[in-house]
Formats: sequence, structure tokens, C-alpha cells
Amino acid sequence: MRLTTPAEIQGRVFAARNSFQFLTIPLGYFLGGLLVDRVFEPVMAAQNADSLLAGCFGTGKGSGAAFFFAVLWLMGIGVCLLFRRDRHIWQLDESGNAK
Repeated sequence: MRLTTPAEIQGRVFAARNSFQFLTIPLGYFLGGLLVDRVFEPVMAAQNADSLLAGCFGTGKGSGAAFFFAVLWLMGIGVCLLFRRDRHIWQLDESGNAK
């Protein structure tokens, strides 16, 4: 990004990018806590002790958070694989190396 952004506007571009990037951190904490408390903990509380989810993530307090982190892990892998196939991203890398 540094190589493709003109030097005279890099400060503004990077400041805007960082503002959006760091705004998502408290939103992520809030939404993550909400999802664990309202979705993942109740799902795990409803599992039988011999279910697949209980076998993977345990039972009791904290098992919903473990399930949540596993879902985030799988989503992260999926997004990386999805964007890896996007030819436009590869073209950005090639244009940055050409300069």
C-alpha cells in the first residue's frame, strides 16, 4: 500500500485506514462478548455430555467461548482461502513490485 499510494497523501490515507482498523477493536470485543453470552454458551449448555460439541469443547462455563473461538478460526481460514483466489489481490501485489 505504501508503494502504490502517492507520497503527498500517504499521511491522510494511512490515518483513515488506521482509524477504521482501530475502531473495530472495541466493536469486536463487544460483539464477541455478546455472542458468547447470548449464543454460544446457551448452545453448549443445551448439549448432552456425549455430544460431539461437548467432546470437542467440554461442558460448563467457558465451553461456549471455546466454541466461539473455533468458529472464528474456521471463518478466518475460509476468508483467507476466499481472498487467496481473488485475482485482483494478486494484481495489487504485482503492481506494487513493478515500481
